[in-house]
Amino acid sequence: MEFAGLAVLLLQSGFSNNFGHFYDLSKTMDQSRVDLVPVTTFSASNVQSSGNSLNELSEKVREVIVAGSYSTSTTPLSERNVLRIAIQSFGSPLWSKDGDAVALAQFLHSLRATVRGAYATAVVTIPNHMLEDEVLMRRFERLCDAAVSLESFSGSHKEENPLYQDYHGLFHIRKLPCFNCLVPHYPETLELGFKLYRKKFSIEKLHLPPELSDTANRAQEDTVKKSNTAADQHSNTYSRYNIDF
Repeated sequence: MEFAGLAVLLLQSGFSNNFGHFYDLSKTMDQSRVDLVPVTTFSASNVQSSGNSLNELSEKVREVIVAGSYSTSTTPLSERNVLRIAIQSFGSPLWSKDGDAVALAQFLHSLRATVRGAYATAVVTIPNHMLEDEVLMRRFERLCDAAVSLESFSGSHKEENPLYQDYHGLFHIRKLPCFNCLVPHYPETLELGFKLYRKKFSIEKLHLPPELSDTANRAQEDTVKKSNTAADQHSNTYSRYNIDF
């Protein structure tokens, strides 16, 4: 009974397991709060034709890290904050017009090394429907600390499948982070599905319905057929034994 009062203690301290698990998609943030946050944007379409958008983006990220004192080797100007980097539609023609697959992989490798030396996180979205090269996608996954993918049922044969009627798509875990440990944390299950509600995006364990009745009857019929077949074989063997004797 050592942990009998643990729940009460956590409740009194304000601890909650719901932190970070729920986000209301219908709410909007006040513009005055957004203006207080230093936001830096970069558009590949504004890069000159003679320049390289991937190289300029790398330099821009390094400049923001140095200017905001986000590097782990520098002393912060005030309280320590975390830099959040978001790159959308990486690998699309907007980014890859200046280089090939090797240039894209080199950029991800450089970004990973830059983020490791700073108080920063980077989220990169890749439209896999534009990249038909499966080998290239696997290479991108190896260059990331964690990788997930979404498979929507919209427009596919799974949309009409009764097994997935309670879900809008599948949530695939491609790679789990492994920092300062031998093996990564392995979740209870890798079979996850997602639902899109009006106010939230929910990721849940994939619970398939129980077996249908005809499947159970079919299994019983197969068992009876197997037993009858074994009995027939035994009787035939016994008959042949009598004839041969």
